[in-house]
Amino acid sequence: MEIIKIAAAALIAATLSLIVRQHKPEYSFFILIASGVLIYTLVLDNLIALINFITSMQSKMGTVGDFLPLVLKASGSALIISIASDICKDSGENALASKIETAGKFVLLSMALPLLRDVVTIITGNNFQ
Repeated sequence: MEIIKIAAAALIAATLSLIVRQHKPEYSFFILIASGVLIYTLVLDNLIALINFITSMQSKMGTVGDFLPLVLKASGSALIISIASDICKDSGENALASKIETAGKFVLLSMALPLLRDVVTIITGNNFQ
């Protein structure tokens, strides 16, 4: 049922943005930002449930669960990067959106380095610090 609310909010916002853009283009951007906030608010309960599930799963997984915070941080970072990039694209700043995406890839790669180190340690038996 939430997906229907999300789709309806997106369609209403897109239609409203197109109408407003004809008369006051500067306000169209604010409509898109507000609709984005509304849509993310609609999925907030699902996000909280997901985080609670992963947290409870982590406590039951032992040492394998140590990687779940990294996965959550990387997923959250990827979402933030995607949202920021989409906002820049919506406002016509494609070059800035590209730079955000590139910087985000470097951030995600650096977040994965501890995981890579642990995998190499497990495979080779050498402890890389």
